[in-house]
Amino acid sequence: INSAPSEVHLLLENCSDLETPWSFLFPKDLQVELEYWARTGEFTEEELNEIKLQDNKIFTIQPKKGVLAAGSSVTVTLAYKHIF
Repeated sequence: INSAPSEVHLLLENCSDLETPWSFLFPKDLQVELEYWARTGEFTEEELNEIKLQDNKIFTIQPKKGVLAAGSSVTVTLAYKHIF
C-alpha cells in the first residue's frame, strides 16, 4: 500500500497505410445511461468495490487517445496505484 505505481508500457504501431484513431475508455467515459432496473437496487459488494476503484482513479492511462499516422507508433503507459 502507498508504494510506487505499477506501470505497463504498450507500444502501438500502425502498420497500415491509413491514419488510425485509437482510445482507451473507462466505464465513466462511455457515459451510458443505465436502465431504470439497474439503478434501483442495492449494490453488491463487487459493484461497490468497482465504484470505489473508479472514484479514486487507481488506474491511469497516458495518453488515453490519439491518431496514429501510417507507419508511426506511440507508447501508452498504464499505471496502477496501490492505495488500498
